[in-house]
Amino acid sequence: MASDPYPATNNRIYVYDTTGYGVPGMPLQSVTATNESSMFVDPTDNFLYAVNMGTHGAPNQTLPWSIYRYEVNATNGELTHLVNAATYLLPAQGTNFCGLSILAMNDKGTEIYDYESCGTHGGSNGYYHERTVNPQTGALGAPEQIFA
Repeated sequence: MASDPYPATNNRIYVYDTTGYGVPGMPLQSVTATNESSMFVDPTDNFLYAVNMGTHGAPNQTLPWSIYRYEVNATNGELTHLVNAATYLLPAQGTNFCGLSILAMNDKGTEIYDYESCGTHGGSNGYYHERTVNPQTGALGAPEQIFA
């Protein structure tokens, strides 16, 4: 899989056929992925998680950032069943800018780790979270802050 390196131009995730050596061939699938980044495939290859930046701020000057989950077809690698698995409402005021990224998963695919960061002209801060993952469904549990 690959995402468009220039998200402002195409906003797509591509699924490629590969050779036995992992060399990509022609794209098998192209999925619309507006404002998505920080993609991560779970260790079982059953799910793709991607961060989505919302486009409309809420009245309380926050912006929704979500973790989307796609199912990965075991036969051909195609992406199906897009679900909004988790949402954070992060500040979006004036010179503040916040973001979300997926950092990793444990080797069993039962925990996912993300990083919520915010920056202003006065400095920056961030929070690391851990969420449980149901390995059969890919569903995410509630965030638990593990480091700030």
